[in-house]
Amino acid sequence: MHRSIVIVALLLLAAACSSEPVASQAADAATSAPTAAASEIDPLDAFPDASSTGVPDDVTLQPSESLVVTEPGAVIEGLDVTGCIEVQADDVTIRNTRVRGSCPQGAISTGYGELSGILIEDVEVDGLRQDSFTAGIGGSGFTCRRCDVHDSGQGINMGRDVVVEDSYVHDLYYADDSHNAAVSSNGGGGYVIRGNRLEIPPSPGASAALALYGDFAPIEDVLVEGNRFDGGSYCVYGGSVEGKPYPEGRDIRFIDNVFGDTFHADCGMHGPYVAFDHDAPGNEWRGNRLAATGQLLD
Repeated sequence: MHRSIVIVALLLLAAACSSEPVASQAADAATSAPTAAASEIDPLDAFPDASSTGVPDDVTLQPSESLVVTEPGAVIEGLDVTGCIEVQADDVTIRNTRVRGSCPQGAISTGYGELSGILIEDVEVDGLRQDSFTAGIGGSGFTCRRCDVHDSGQGINMGRDVVVEDSYVHDLYYADDSHNAAVSSNGGGGYVIRGNRLEIPPSPGASAALALYGDFAPIEDVLVEGNRFDGGSYCVYGGSVEGKPYPEGRDIRFIDNVFGDTFHADCGMHGPYVAFDHDAPGNEWRGNRLAATGQLLD
């Protein structure tokens, strides 16, 4: 049932005649000129939604209680879990499964240690609005592919070496002065965040669609490509947040992302992004634009 997600890139419109020098006019066009309407460039349905993520419609699920997975290479498939799944082994696959519940480290937790090779694929995580401080999926060493995560406090919290692709994180749960983000890290790296639709609905605790905070370690070695962000104070905190213990992120690349207008015209309440250091070693920012106008962000 999953369809390919295609993002159509169109050429920027040439700048109209003006009294400015040609070189200045060309520079302005390359950095900030509006393009065609966002609906023509990146329609919302070009990104993941509930129909292209989570458990496919033709899969029959079997009821299950909470699981603790200790066998390396185990495959968990076709379950409807009431509770949580805790992974304690390498190379575990969780596929075609729904998890409904909340636990301190995530409804699906891979821990924040040295595990690796964990695949979470075609999975729905429903936090049931039980806890506004815990994640739908949390930990290190996992790939989350075509995941539908909703109604938890945090969507996906990343430790290290995490891939999130072609997934939909939305409708997060705010309560009790919680701070919420669709995808977040409090320090670490080795992240690929590609082709996702990440939303944080308006609330007093809506931090960001993507929050990269250097709380416990520097943010480094990150690729953020081809996503759509919506909501938050800013849609993106870019890894170099002033006042954090590790305020300097490096080797962070934002490429061809769309900053949406579902909740705010400028994506976030205060703007599209903040705390990205364009001059830090290895950092790259290109092809990122506002959905409302098509304007390239610099």
